[in-house]
Amino acid sequence: MKVLVIQLARLGDIYSMWPSLRAFKRTNPKAEIDLLVRPRFSVAAEGLDVVNDIISLPQTEVFSALLNDDKKDSDALADATMRMADFVTEVRSKKYDKIINLSFSPVSSFLTKLVEGPETEVVGYTRQEDGFLKIPDDASAYFYAQMGIAGSNRFHVNDVFSEVLGVELVEEDYHQPVQHELPSLVAKLLADDEYIVFHVGASNPRKALSALKASNLLKRVVSARKEKVVLVGSAEEQEFASKILESVNSEKLVSFVGKTKLVDLFPLIRGAKLLVGADSAPIHIASLVATPVYNLSNRSVRFWETGPKAAGSRIRMVEDFDLLGTDMMCDDIEAMLDDRIAPDDIVVVNGPLEPYHVAEEEKADLFRWKLVEAIYLGKDFPVPNDLDFVEGVRQLQELNGLSLQQFHAILKKEDHQENMNILGNVDDLVEKLVAMVPDLGPIVKWYQTEKLRIGPVSKEEIVAAYTDIHTTLANILSVYLGDEIETTEGRTYEPQRV
Repeated sequence: MKVLVIQLARLGDIYSMWPSLRAFKRTNPKAEIDLLVRPRFSVAAEGLDVVNDIISLPQTEVFSALLNDDKKDSDALADATMRMADFVTEVRSKKYDKIINLSFSPVSSFLTKLVEGPETEVVGYTRQEDGFLKIPDDASAYFYAQMGIAGSNRFHVNDVFSEVLGVELVEEDYHQPVQHELPSLVAKLLADDEYIVFHVGASNPRKALSALKASNLLKRVVSARKEKVVLVGSAEEQEFASKILESVNSEKLVSFVGKTKLVDLFPLIRGAKLLVGADSAPIHIASLVATPVYNLSNRSVRFWETGPKAAGSRIRMVEDFDLLGTDMMCDDIEAMLDDRIAPDDIVVVNGPLEPYHVAEEEKADLFRWKLVEAIYLGKDFPVPNDLDFVEGVRQLQELNGLSLQQFHAILKKEDHQENMNILGNVDDLVEKLVAMVPDLGPIVKWYQTEKLRIGPVSKEEIVAAYTDIHTTLANILSVYLGDEIETTEGRTYEPQRV
């Protein structure tokens, strides 16, 4: 079986899919796996020995053709189009039996459609024949509906990747690549010293500590601990690291920022007692070499999806890093290094296959997650937090009933423009309702995504598919439309019958 995996996201996402690709190869030992990535991030596939060939998207060639000042706009566009067409033809000629798109992006969906053949099995985003988004598998539909900063999901992206690939992860899927040694200069500077690694940056500047806050933290750490602190980061972060070095001014602080290759981080992090960092590729490397992570996470990140997986890791979540105290961070780091029990307000990682343990929960977030579990996993539906949710369910059921009436009417007559207008108005009202009652979000997102998955088929097939979705929605909502509903506040509600 020839398989093409498409991953056009950044370094962290590529490292996050390593365990799933290993599991796929483990369960399909005869599979030949090729990986299509953007050239800038292909380095993150180095050491992933289950991949036969790494294919780089020719974006540099395409954009250079578009930006060629020596050609007219029309000629430049034709040149870029020809280069992309040649690339697509070359990939299609490999005649893959299966294409797995792990990118979850519009661009990747178009690319998948271009390179898939008539007999190719496709999972992940692609496109319908009419150009609209096509989501063929349930795992990708779940990603579309429930994941992201605004979502209520608590499945890690590693686990979602494994679901898309149709595999079950085991701990052995989390391991370092072929042994790689530290550059001699780095090894000499560290010698036999114990050290922790501090990543100065993040996948986005909003997700990282400021230079001032990082400096204040490291001053405390180097004065309180015997371990060295090793700074790592990209060449673009050298100025940031220089500010920290100048401010801290300690022999215990060593910077390798911009001085190592990405693959060097494997042995460097493997030898560390701890990695301190925000959302970034190094925390996913740490998961592969089993080094605990002290992960700093703010509202720009959903740690549930992209946090560390190494056993012993801890996640300090705050809305804004400006509110994060130096004493608190230093105490957290010392507690981890001394193997002390975690405080109640920190997230604990028990292992790569275990869910995160959170001692203190925000009531609304927990309710929405339990609602997601009920819809997708068949678990018990949670008790609502307040009466607004139950009233919102009643109104959503009324709108749902109105939609079903219009679909039945469409089947009975040829001229159905009026019914379509009503359905459009219903969709608008649903959007307004979920804005007023956010706890309805998981239900509405499921409903909207399932409607999106209906392809370009006959009118009768479309109506039948919509009817199934609305019937399932009615069954979900009926859970909260019994004779009497009690909320977590202890108040009861007697809803009207629909």
